[in-house]
Amino acid sequence: MNMNMNMNMKMKMVLRKLFLVPMVALLVLTAGCNDFERTAFQTLSASKTTVDQIAADYNAKKLPQNETAYKAVTALRAAQTTAVDAMMEYETIKAAKGSATALQAQQVIVTNALAALPPLIAAAKALYSSLSSTQRQKEFEARWGAAAGPDHVRALARLAGPPAIAHPATVQ
Repeated sequence: MNMNMNMNMKMKMVLRKLFLVPMVALLVLTAGCNDFERTAFQTLSASKTTVDQIAADYNAKKLPQNETAYKAVTALRAAQTTAVDAMMEYETIKAAKGSATALQAQQVIVTNALAALPPLIAAAKALYSSLSSTQRQKEFEARWGAAAGPDHVRALARLAGPPAIAHPATVQ
């Protein structure tokens, strides 16, 4: 049964990723997107980059490896997933030409899911402040070189996709 649960979870993740790409293309390419859809997509895109970078830094041990950091990173990842799932449901209702009431109800759910992200992102970003300024400078120089300027910070968005999050008890 445990193997079936793992397979179901993996399948759900694969389907979510497979559905997200066409949904994104649909949102971008469709002229019928309303302001809510554009704003939701932009928020999801921006938060995904931030969430992925925070998770990558945590897994690379660039953030504290304690229970507080683990909970902050996993809560942030879960909130991002919830927001994506809510937007996918909104698009499903819209594509099925669901009732205006159902669409509005789902819009409220998406809005609430998106509103949950900023405080969680702020809490996760606060983990960086626990690093010493020397440690932060070394991390910056290791990533971008000693002469790197503010333009290089934008390159964070080009880093690899979402890593798995390692629990601190499993980190050696």
